Amino acid sequence: MEKSNQFALHILTVLEVLESDGLQTNTPSIYEDFEGWLDPLPDIRECLVYELLDVATHLVGHEVKDAMDCSQWIMSSSKGQVVFPALYESQTVERDGLLTLTWYPGVLRYERDIFNRVIAGLASNHESRKHFFNPKSNISLPADVTVACNSFQGWKVAWMVSVSESALKLQVGLENPEGEIAHKVYPGPILEYLSSVFFIDHCRHGRNTPLSTPDKFSRYGSPMELHEDDITDTTSIAIIPVAGAEDLRFYTLCALSVGEFPGPHQTLLAGNACIACCLNHCRELGCQVLIL
Repeated sequence: MEKSNQFALHILTVLEVLESDGLQTNTPSIYEDFEGWLDPLPDIRECLVYELLDVATHLVGHEVKDAMDCSQWIMSSSKGQVVFPALYESQTVERDGLLTLTWYPGVLRYERDIFNRVIAGLASNHESRKHFFNPKSNISLPADVTVACNSFQGWKVAWMVSVSESALKLQVGLENPEGEIAHKVYPGPILEYLSSVFFIDHCRHGRNTPLSTPDKFSRYGSPMELHEDDITDTTSIAIIPVAGAEDLRFYTLCALSVGEFPGPHQTLLAGNACIACCLNHCRELGCQVLIL
């Protein structure tokens, strides 16, 4: 269990892979345009995640700094190749490799038009921070916290694309079993947000080990909506019951990253660990949100 703070080391690995795997770059040497860039390595972890991604995309000829500066970059296309974070494709959040980039040869084509970038679709001025919420999609959550469970069986993530003058815009939605979009947010800031998330990979008991008695100082919440008390009440932990559903865990982190839930708060992402160990670590670390 530790913070996902290995970004600096990993991005250097990514940059080396860009060269060694034959991805076209616009510099003869990986470090030529960044003389002295590695000198202050002990302090590089203070850089923003999107500053590191801006360096990586620049090396392959993708000039998207304006989108990086506001955490909107999702995907870009230039010089016959498309580049984007692998997380958006896998929707599987693990402690290692959070900044891994994926690339494909070709161009971005949508409805006969070609675009050079995909950005996070933001809410317009008249929309609230909660971009969309269908109140008919509320579901009944267990009253007692006893086990790591998934109360959203049959729910899944859906991607929604719209067109602007200069780019494709992308939102990520939560689709209920009836095929309705119950909630949607934009995914842009998730990579930055993950730099402050805690992880617990496993424990000696295993995920399915239940509590002997219900935990009175935690409660189940929805990835669509948490009340302010769920976050600001330091005596209680808000638990998102989506155990084993990687796409729903990804969606919850997207919602957290755009301020969908009141803050400030700390989040623990559970792996194959029992709910008792997860709750114990939440209390040790001061986490108000536990994603199963």
